[in-house]
Amino acid sequence: MTFEEIANKLKNQRPDTITNGWTSEVTHGDETYGLNFSTIRKIAEDIPTDAVLADELYACANHDLKVLATYIDDPRSYTRDELNMRKNQLYPSPFAEKFCRRILAHSEHAVHFIDEWIACDDCEYRAYAYLALSELAKKKNGLSNEFYAKCLEGIAVKIQGENEELKKAMCNAMVSIGQRDERLREKSMMVAKEIGEVKLSRKRSVSPVKKLEKSAV
Repeated sequence: MTFEEIANKLKNQRPDTITNGWTSEVTHGDETYGLNFSTIRKIAEDIPTDAVLADELYACANHDLKVLATYIDDPRSYTRDELNMRKNQLYPSPFAEKFCRRILAHSEHAVHFIDEWIACDDCEYRAYAYLALSELAKKKNGLSNEFYAKCLEGIAVKIQGENEELKKAMCNAMVSIGQRDERLREKSMMVAKEIGEVKLSRKRSVSPVKKLEKSAV
């Protein structure tokens, strides 16, 4: 399938069949057809994995096409330098979330970027790191409990001073880590109790303890 064929497929989706479609505010001002994850996922099911085509989609100005690219991209195809270049195309949006979860977290360089971005001064990259960490923690891998415990300790120290999107990403990472095994669940619960209620904007808050209680190992 070509770039033009994919663009036409997305453009021709009926708006009345899409609930909670993205707006330009959600896409950080990027062009959008007003789609959502489920609509794009269904279209992507008929498109073979194609890292070259994905690269072409990432380079366009349309948010929805970039999201689709994450469904047909191949995380195994990336070198560290290529991921380093790709990060410059990310911006706070559903696209960045899906890229971190589907591509970065499944690449062999995930831990390198998670460590690097957690330690950086840019809150957007810190959020990307925790989105990837949340997905990484759900996978079977050889990473030690010490690695995840260190991440939990960092969350405990910093979460209350971060912005809303970063707080939510940290909470999700904490819950995912707590689902790996009983020891990490105990560690996650201890950190959650230490943190207490996490205040978000608009007078909202979230309880990491309650989120962990609802989750299962």
